[in-house]
Amino acid sequence: MLSPETLTKDNFAEGLNFLVSRDPDLAEIFQTLGTPPLWVREPGFSTLIQIILEQQVSLASAKAVYTRLQATISPITPELFLLVLDDVLIVLPSVLPILTPNHLLVNYLVA
Repeated sequence: MLSPETLTKDNFAEGLNFLVSRDPDLAEIFQTLGTPPLWVREPGFSTLIQIILEQQVSLASAKAVYTRLQATISPITPELFLLVLDDVLIVLPSVLPILTPNHLLVNYLVA
């Protein structure tokens, strides 16, 4: 079994080249737009929340929601998130109405 490897500029480039060599559509996108950014972040629950938000909404909206969340929970940890879950569910929809108790983000984080 392969062990996890830290993502670096070198292995990121290797992975991109591997994918581009096998997928003509991806190769065309890569040629047109160039190398995507390598965003290095601290591992952890807080980063997981940011990534999920950024996948669900625009980066600007995700940042706004995350900023509101930070104002409610600091530091953002799984334990504190669960402890103040009801408060979080009140804060998030006020920033972004699609975030409800049944929203995918909430389901991911409490699972």
